[in-house]
Amino acid sequence: MLLTWKDIKDGVDVLLTEDADRLNVTGFKDRLVRRAAIDLQTYIPQLRKAHQSFIPSEEFMTEGEASVGNLPHAARIWDVFIIDDNADPTDADDTASPCDRIILDAISWDERYNMVCGSLCPQNGRGYFAQHPSDMTTVYIWPKIAATQRLVLHWQGRKFDFNDDEQTPFPEQVITLIYQFVKSFILLDQDGEPTRSKQFMDDYKLGRRILKAEYNQ
Repeated sequence: MLLTWKDIKDGVDVLLTEDADRLNVTGFKDRLVRRAAIDLQTYIPQLRKAHQSFIPSEEFMTEGEASVGNLPHAARIWDVFIIDDNADPTDADDTASPCDRIILDAISWDERYNMVCGSLCPQNGRGYFAQHPSDMTTVYIWPKIAATQRLVLHWQGRKFDFNDDEQTPFPEQVITLIYQFVKSFILLDQDGEPTRSKQFMDDYKLGRRILKAEYNQ
């Protein structure tokens, strides 16, 4: 079963016990959870695969018959489609009915103005997306995304921003690793206990090495 970002945060909070709700720690903790997830992706390439992102309609601009917006940085897309905002997020996986989504096929960046003009012919109810070949961030979408819809991406790359209902490629072991990372910084920066902090960071680095080795077997 794939973990959502909320699953990971809740799991870390359970391990942190009273630290999870300390007023002087809450915002600090949330930033550290994200930082640990980024660090793990940097160290373990397999954790950069199979990301899921939801991009709401308000993050796109309308240009003619197309929508223009930004993808996660340097995202290598392998599946992208449009769903209604009120659709269950679990419908965004491979078991969802194709009738519940508009699947988008990749076309050349040079074709983006044909999308704007609405001069492309749809195939079997599918749409199109054109990703900038250099920055890999700017994207044109056709048909344009309605106010009641959102874009769903499955992609590879390093993910920096996470939403609670998005699925992650992270295994359950990551919850303990992120807890160790977060606890290390709480002990160092909030509690002034450098010795215990180092113990937790050493445990994190060891667990990170073990997880990487498991992926490379």
